[in-house]
Amino acid sequence: GTGVSAGNFNPATAGVGAHTITYSYTDGNSCTNTCTFTITVNPLPVMTCPPNSAVCISVPAFALTGATPPGGTYSGTGVSAGNFDPAMAGAGAHTITYSYTDGNGCTNTCTFTITVNALPTPTITGPTLVCSGTNAMLDAGAGYSGYSWSNGGGSGQTATYTNLTTTTTYTVTATDGNGCQGTDTHTVTVGDIELPVITCPNAVTVVCTSQVPAVNLGAVTATDNCVTPTKSHVGDVTTNMSCANRKTVTRTYRATDNVGNSATCSQVITVFDNVMPAFTFVPANVTVQCNSVPAVGTTTASDGCGGTVSIGYNGQSTAPGTCTDRYTITRQWTATDVCGNTKTATQLITVVDTQQPNFTNVPANLTVQCSAIPAEGTPVATDNCDASVAITYNGQTQTAGTCSNNYTLTRRWTATDNCGNTRSVSQRITVTDTGKPAFTFVPANTSISCSDPEPAVGSPTATDGCAGAVTIAYLGQSTVSGTCATTYQLRRTWRATDVCGNSTAATQTIQVTDGTAPVFTSVPGPITIVCGQPLPPLVSPTATDACGGYAFVTFLGQVATGSGCTADYTVTRTWKAEDLCTNSITTQQVITVDSPNYGPQESENRSSADPLHTQNPTLKTLNLQPNPTTDRIWIDLSDFAKEAVTVSIFGELGQLVWERRIPAVEDLKLSVSLREAGAAAGVYTVSVRSTSGVVATRVVLVE
Repeated sequence: GTGVSAGNFNPATAGVGAHTITYSYTDGNSCTNTCTFTITVNPLPVMTCPPNSAVCISVPAFALTGATPPGGTYSGTGVSAGNFDPAMAGAGAHTITYSYTDGNGCTNTCTFTITVNALPTPTITGPTLVCSGTNAMLDAGAGYSGYSWSNGGGSGQTATYTNLTTTTTYTVTATDGNGCQGTDTHTVTVGDIELPVITCPNAVTVVCTSQVPAVNLGAVTATDNCVTPTKSHVGDVTTNMSCANRKTVTRTYRATDNVGNSATCSQVITVFDNVMPAFTFVPANVTVQCNSVPAVGTTTASDGCGGTVSIGYNGQSTAPGTCTDRYTITRQWTATDVCGNTKTATQLITVVDTQQPNFTNVPANLTVQCSAIPAEGTPVATDNCDASVAITYNGQTQTAGTCSNNYTLTRRWTATDNCGNTRSVSQRITVTDTGKPAFTFVPANTSISCSDPEPAVGSPTATDGCAGAVTIAYLGQSTVSGTCATTYQLRRTWRATDVCGNSTAATQTIQVTDGTAPVFTSVPGPITIVCGQPLPPLVSPTATDACGGYAFVTFLGQVATGSGCTADYTVTRTWKAEDLCTNSITTQQVITVDSPNYGPQESENRSSADPLHTQNPTLKTLNLQPNPTTDRIWIDLSDFAKEAVTVSIFGELGQLVWERRIPAVEDLKLSVSLREAGAAAGVYTVSVRSTSGVVATRVVLVE
């Protein structure tokens, strides 16, 4: 029946209404019987929920109504016995479910939302203590749609209460955008219970009693919460006194307001005389000769605090010098003030003997060879105080010159008197070496082939007439060009230098020659074709040279031994490889042309129809200028006049660089830019093909 599937009944599939169900049964005899019954599918009740709403959390519990049909049940957070309690639900959005069951026992539900809004929380800020007769401004905070203040404060965010005389608690009620209200209270106390605030001048330290500062109320600061307080000096207390200018003075000030509240502070003034008295006159330090020592002088001194200063002479001390007539005298005085501060002063008398002796005869300066150095001489000296001046020979020092055999000898003598005054003199002897070294062996000149390895660098020998080793430096080799690139001359040069830089040069000459032809490294192999087929494309051989450099490969043309298709014949292509010194070698490719087996008449027809084989190809010439070239070449096509030719340019690896098919005329010279064709420096093959044959030659493109 409707809604039945695999023995199950689905009311949703069947739909609302009465549905007849048929039951069929077949027994073991294949006999079948049926019966029917009815299943009625009832619709769900049609219902609606109240609209979504919002309430403040302060609203008392209320009954839920407005759902249809009435008589169902409500459930959800904050719901109890059909009532909704905002305080129990808490702030936020709450989903309420309404369920209704009709007379058929069918149940349906719907939902709606009640949003519980929290109460605003205004916070009053403002003074908590004010003086009588003053004002107080209170602020409930921004962000609310309405305000209501107690005590006539108005309906704004702030309220100002004037001429306050009694302590009062003020209340504000704030309303937010949801219409919810919250309150806060603030108490303002009226009266003066605070002490004034007083600040004394900073503590100071002075040296003398006369420098103690006077009482200064102007330097004292005092404030009060209600009035300007009165400042007064309480008094000074002196303690820790050890002398007239060493003590402590504690100075106290007081601040008092109009109701008797008062506060004090103290300034500590320390008097401490730690300044030494100062000498106003001390005999000056002097330097005298040994017979001019002055008598003891008289000093004077004063004190910064004005007290009496006593001065005592401490006597003198003598310190010996480096000799009998050299010493120092130190005289000392001490000044003391009333607090025991002391200062000493000294006079330094230096007794000296400063006269140096003088030389009257010294050996003269000389310039000599290393083999002619003289013995040391004997100078003479005198002194104003010492009758016999001692002369000491200090020896000689050697100062290196430009080499070990070029140097300077300095001989020095010192004259000393009995107090150690000295004078020194020196003699300068210059030693020189100017001779050059000589080679005793140099590698002999020789000749090699360009493919031979260069001989190893030899080791010449040399000697010098003076002491010291001779250094032989290999200066390298230079190349002198010959008649071609691989025929040249190597010149190896050595320099022999003695320890003084005197030098001699020697040279070995190696002649390099090139008499070997290049070698082909690849040559097109022999090919066999059938008469009537086109000749294969021209493929250039490659070659190398044992001495390096370019091996130029030139196509010399091709020669046929016959023509036509009546008999076999060959076409021989010839190339020449030539190195930079004109040594050359040739190679060939043989192309065998086989004739087909035609009948006599057919053979005659085929021969007449194949102009390539009706005549012997004539060897053409191909001239290029310039060669080598830096870019553009001129290709002379005069030998191909009245023929259609294909001009091709190939790289060393056979790649096509440039090609053009043109009709040739007399005196035609074709201009081609290799650089514009994308060619780099190297060797290229220029090929000209026509019905009469193929000609090719090489061109070198240089930087």
